[in-house]
Amino acid sequence: MCAAVLTAAGIAACSSGGTEEGTAQTPASPSASAEPSSGTKDGNLAFTLDRVERDWVDPDHSRAPQGTWVRIPLTVRNEGDTAQTFAADDQKLKEPGGQTLSPDTETMNAEFPGHTSVVIQPGSQSLVYLLFDVPFGLIANKIELHESAQSPGVTLDLP
Repeated sequence: MCAAVLTAAGIAACSSGGTEEGTAQTPASPSASAEPSSGTKDGNLAFTLDRVERDWVDPDHSRAPQGTWVRIPLTVRNEGDTAQTFAADDQKLKEPGGQTLSPDTETMNAEFPGHTSVVIQPGSQSLVYLLFDVPFGLIANKIELHESAQSPGVTLDLP
């Protein structure tokens, strides 16, 4: 599996937490970890992306997508000197034709409480799950990640 590493924005859960690819478990609340990370950087946040869960299934089937769910586990590390907030709304999924999609934060709040806005302390990292409702026929191939809405961001190829 291809690994893309980013140092920019992130959302929380221990780097050892989360689920295996292809499972439909609900992640625990975001939690900080001081374990080292490397990645692509935007501002003081570094991002690490190593998998994409296409056709993710909501374990309790409470929310049906308009298209198909794409869940992206993302490790975000704060390499700055002050606390940073990772906001899901600042991240964008991209397809080859240029169309961009924002995370479905309403469903994220229901399925992964605390993952839409995560405060990451200096030297800590968090695992966050971004959830996108991707229309049928759209093939997302990149994700644009940001430290903040005003930062230039970094674009990663999806594995």
